[in-house]
Amino acid sequence: MAVRSSLRRKVVLPVTVIRNDGEERQLAHTLDITVNSARLAGLHMRVEPGDVIDVQRGAVRAKFQVFWVGATGTPLAGQIGTQCIMAGKNIWGIALPPDEPDNLEEPEQFRSSELLVRSIREDERRVQSRVECNGSAVFQAPGLKQPMYAPIADISDGGVHLRTATVLPLNTTVSLRMTIDGFPVEMQGIVRSSDPVIGMGVSFLRTSPEQHQKLALALRGLQQKAQPKRNARETGLVVASIALAG
Repeated sequence: MAVRSSLRRKVVLPVTVIRNDGEERQLAHTLDITVNSARLAGLHMRVEPGDVIDVQRGAVRAKFQVFWVGATGTPLAGQIGTQCIMAGKNIWGIALPPDEPDNLEEPEQFRSSELLVRSIREDERRVQSRVECNGSAVFQAPGLKQPMYAPIADISDGGVHLRTATVLPLNTTVSLRMTIDGFPVEMQGIVRSSDPVIGMGVSFLRTSPEQHQKLALALRGLQQKAQPKRNARETGLVVASIALAG
């Protein structure tokens, strides 16, 4: 059984879900909410785990990331789990009781013989193999007066670690212009770790197929360059082991 830091309150509120810079709009409603998250239902537009959508309640609007999507043909079809990625933003317009731990089970645990939801989790975002990188990035975020520069420590197709003392709050959305092994790549991301000593970890959000293809090409080049070094290290370890054994 999962324990959330905030108790979800069962509240049905009409909302508008907006995608693709306003090109797609649809009325939906909440099933339960916290100050900065919600389970939405009545959704017919296509969304995927990891997507960023706009949720509007009355005149107030904020960006939310989709964390799970109910599978078609199951009791959770048309439902999504979302979390606001704009720090301190509360769009609901109602008073919520003080936070308390939530012991409700996650939707992923309501599974029978068929998969009810597709979701993203921190461990799923980190399974991609990270590659050391001598590239650089320029990042911009709401509240920054000008873009900031940072060297890239390592990167995968799921995210990047930036060596920078100028860090942003967790869950801040950022725009990245990176140079990776000579490839220019632009990605949107969200801050997942933030420490002025070790830098900032950013998870990539969904973007255009063209940019993902560029990222894949850059990563392939980095992996090919890293392989001879890895082989040399492994050979050195074997030689050293033989020498010690002799």
